[in-house]
Amino acid sequence: MHGSCLSDLRLFVICYCLTALEETAYMEQWVSDGRTIVQDRGSSLIPPGVEDDGFVDVSGGFRGLLKRQVQVGSGDVPKIYAECHCAYTYWTVRGEVADQATEDEPLEVVVGAGQVSQGFDEGLAAMKEGEVSQFWLDPAFAFRENGMRCSKNEWDAVGPDEPVRLEVRLLRFMNPMNSKEKLESATQFKDEGNSFFQKQDFEKALLRYHSALRRLGTALLRPDKNMTVEESDALCAADKSLRATLNSNIAACWFARGDLVKCLAFCQKALLIDKRHAKSLFRKALVLEKRCEFEAAVEILQRMLNEKIGVTDDILAMKARVESLNSEQTKVQHSVYKKMFSGDSS
Repeated sequence: MHGSCLSDLRLFVICYCLTALEETAYMEQWVSDGRTIVQDRGSSLIPPGVEDDGFVDVSGGFRGLLKRQVQVGSGDVPKIYAECHCAYTYWTVRGEVADQATEDEPLEVVVGAGQVSQGFDEGLAAMKEGEVSQFWLDPAFAFRENGMRCSKNEWDAVGPDEPVRLEVRLLRFMNPMNSKEKLESATQFKDEGNSFFQKQDFEKALLRYHSALRRLGTALLRPDKNMTVEESDALCAADKSLRATLNSNIAACWFARGDLVKCLAFCQKALLIDKRHAKSLFRKALVLEKRCEFEAAVEILQRMLNEKIGVTDDILAMKARVESLNSEQTKVQHSVYKKMFSGDSS
């Protein structure tokens, strides 16, 4: 990492440390290999006889993960850390649906990142695009001693140390990109989002902007090995600028939809990345104006004028409007206070 990027990296560590910690904690539960657990236990808990239905052991003889292909796919299998989109269904041993994602709202999962159970991860890594396969997972390859709580009910859909059946349809995947490719892909998502925003399709715009942020990841992009110092510095600057713009654009969507709380939150995220981001500062002032926090709005606008951030005429016009509203509010408050305390004291 080049020196000019270090301060930006520290900023993103602060901004996203909670997310990183949560992801690390989630991944740690799969550090212990399911094969070791099955071996120490001495036997598999997958129901006997399922091999008669065409299931084949793909766990290296441990009978921890069994597979049956339902539909053949095409092309290559995903590489490690490929981003996969898939539909899936988990069933309990009793045949109850425990969890699922549909083709209309697929699961996005990175192969080998510990985002799903070990059996799901290993099964997905050996599938081709368009393939549909069913699996039996020993609890060591599934949810282990914790089971899995069903989101729609208040009881555990999968009990502790209980095997599960899984069906996965791999819709599509994208193998890992280098930093330059990630930046280009995220920029394309942003441009698509801008197009939807102009059409006032804010829901689709939000989806594109969030896809762009996911493509960039939670930490600053690392310069590729073959980059010069100048190229590395340019990558860091473009990465930082794009992240600020994406958060600002998300804020704009929420402002258009009337959700001032979310708008303000994403303005703050953009300003953590770039404290001089003009659109985020201006939009934050707009939110404060709508919340009748006129003095705070004026303070932001005055700072923009002092530091020459943004278009001066627009800032001056808004500042005059907000100061007028603040003056009216002050007059009303004084009038109310005067009426409250003008009577004889009791």
